[in-house]
Amino acid sequence: MKKLLNLVIGLVMIVAGAGVTIYLVGDLMNARQAGSFEQVTGSVTSSSIQSLTSKRGRKYQPKMNYIYTVNNKEYRDDKLAFGRDVSFKSQVDAEDWLEENISGNEVVVYYNPNDPEVSVIDKNTPGYIYFIPLITIGVTIAGFAVMFSAFKSKA
Repeated sequence: MKKLLNLVIGLVMIVAGAGVTIYLVGDLMNARQAGSFEQVTGSVTSSSIQSLTSKRGRKYQPKMNYIYTVNNKEYRDDKLAFGRDVSFKSQVDAEDWLEENISGNEVVVYYNPNDPEVSVIDKNTPGYIYFIPLITIGVTIAGFAVMFSAFKSKA
């Protein structure tokens, strides 16, 4: 029974770790390329502040849907930043972030000139974000170790 449990736990760790790693690496590759993104003025279709409560307390996340046009083609997105959530400890700070980024109903949108569907509002990415995939890779490797131990055990 312990062998089966280790196999299941290991498999879950592998799938979860690899899945999150793949997602993060794609997002972080976009973040790294954001320095060469071009800018266009977009229109905000909706904006709000979402209040979330967890064990760590309350946080406030600005939300925004926007449209922008590149080469006469219209795109829609809601991505505010790559590799992280834009969130604040106070509602006022979240509202200030929206006010800083929205002028009337216009917003500066940064988009990938090679793939205009990829866009973002805040193209700045803190350096620590690049270390998070190391954790998820570690979880994946630990999953393989747990599965390997199931095959090695005599139980």
